[in-house]
Amino acid sequence: MKAKQILIVTALFLIPFFASAQKQTPLEINPWAEIPSGVYKLSVKGEVRVTVISGKTSHYDLGTDLKGHIPSGQEKYARDFVSNGTLTITPEITGSPRVLRLYVNEPLIEIEVSEGGLVVIDSKLSQASMTVRLNNAKLYSENKFKVDNFVLENNKGIIELQKAYLNSAILSVSQESKNNISGNISKQQIYVLKEECEEEKE
Repeated sequence: MKAKQILIVTALFLIPFFASAQKQTPLEINPWAEIPSGVYKLSVKGEVRVTVISGKTSHYDLGTDLKGHIPSGQEKYARDFVSNGTLTITPEITGSPRVLRLYVNEPLIEIEVSEGGLVVIDSKLSQASMTVRLNNAKLYSENKFKVDNFVLENNKGIIELQKAYLNSAILSVSQESKNNISGNISKQQIYVLKEECEEEKE
């Protein structure tokens, strides 16, 4: 009898344990985690391609001059790169090939791309504001790109937005930059960036 009583008590003890384990399982296997509150900047440096997506739909790019298959090992979540309020992506991080599909749950308020980098927005986007800085780099999107207040600083870079919906846009561009923004822009201001002369550099 004692053996049976011990067995019954043990079984009763395990029932709530398994119940709690089952409740925790979805949290453990859920791959999504939001970027910590207040982290809104993406910085891409060097000859690297970063495709930003808000939902996992496929492993292929939709466009760009560098389209191609992205190995599963090159798919990462934004939370893995958060440091001091910035998501920084470099060729050293992506490895070889220098491509990365980055899953983001929070809106990126600031995007800065430099040194030949390319950022592809591979999802529909709708948010209140965004600032984009391109320095000899590229930003591309063929999806709906809706931003109420959009600020662009394009120095010798290329931006292509095929379905832009901008309520207010301030565009500061250099003469050597390429700016292809198709869609609807309610209000816009365009400024030409002053380029440094060789004498000024010396």
